[in-house]
Amino acid sequence: MSDAFAFMEDEDTVSLAIQLQMEDISDTESGNKGKIREDDVCDADVARRIYMDELKNLESIVTDRRISRSMASAVISDGPLSSKHSGRKSLEVHVRCDVCHESNLFFDVTQVPCSHSYCTECLGQLFNASLVYESLFPPRYCRKSILIEPIRFFLDSELNEKFVRRKTELETPNRTYCYQPSCSSWIGPKKIVGDLCTCQSHDGDCPQEPAIKELHDLAKSNGWQECHNCHRIVELGMGCIHIICRCGAEFCYQCGDRGKTCQCPQWEKANLLDRAINIANRANRGNVQANGQANAEQIEIAVGHLREHHDCQYTVWRSVRGPHRCEECRDHLANFIYLCQECGTQACRRCRLNRM
Repeated sequence: MSDAFAFMEDEDTVSLAIQLQMEDISDTESGNKGKIREDDVCDADVARRIYMDELKNLESIVTDRRISRSMASAVISDGPLSSKHSGRKSLEVHVRCDVCHESNLFFDVTQVPCSHSYCTECLGQLFNASLVYESLFPPRYCRKSILIEPIRFFLDSELNEKFVRRKTELETPNRTYCYQPSCSSWIGPKKIVGDLCTCQSHDGDCPQEPAIKELHDLAKSNGWQECHNCHRIVELGMGCIHIICRCGAEFCYQCGDRGKTCQCPQWEKANLLDRAINIANRANRGNVQANGQANAEQIEIAVGHLREHHDCQYTVWRSVRGPHRCEECRDHLANFIYLCQECGTQACRRCRLNRM
């Protein structure tokens, strides 16, 4: 059986499931008629109406997908016949994926919110990666989140189920996990009462973990900061003191103030100088006479540039040939890297488009 027919069978199954759920809701509403006043709307009624609207929207997506498949099959099957009589080439319609740059049949490519095109393979890789590397969650492109509802039919059923299961966990800011190393299961907020939590994977309550207090003591002695939202411990390696945590929360590394309301200086002098020297030396790498080392004037220019663009939005990039290392994911790249023209950050393609 071809992949196309397998996908159509999956669409038929989804359509049947939607229809059955809509019938269940209609039956429930019919059974409630006459039992409550018409102007007395309860939470259950509101929930049913919202769910019915979602089912109708999903039904529309499935129908559109089926029509697209049908049109594509007709175009492909009629292509050789029409080209035989018209003398023109087959009418297969292809769209280029903006990620892998491969040409794909149009029904295997979808547009994400920023209007770029994603093929099914690249979309699946991104959603899989977002479950492994938390800095890629939620999946996004050009800083715009990609919701799973409009594109779920471009992902296989196993990935759909896995993503939906972990979505709630990854969206929880201050997560709690079982203290037993052999378990380490995520414990939802409903399983936590006060300082005690119950792991659904085994019996008994999870006790307080002594290592947590030791970690906080170590962070305090080293001047590390704790994110106010997810409570991760953050150590500043390079850059200005304005921190954007993996969870999206923003705070000052020096005082812990939320947002950008404090009066702390933008940079610690040592970090600013180290970063400026790094950028200036990188720009001077090909200068044989200077032995690849920047002079004081070049470093001073880099310092001024960093001060001006400390709040960089990463909008202007250019590619630089040669072997480099991504400053975000730390991967080594053999052929080229992207360089931000404003702050000097070097990033691979994935980090530039899906992480930053």
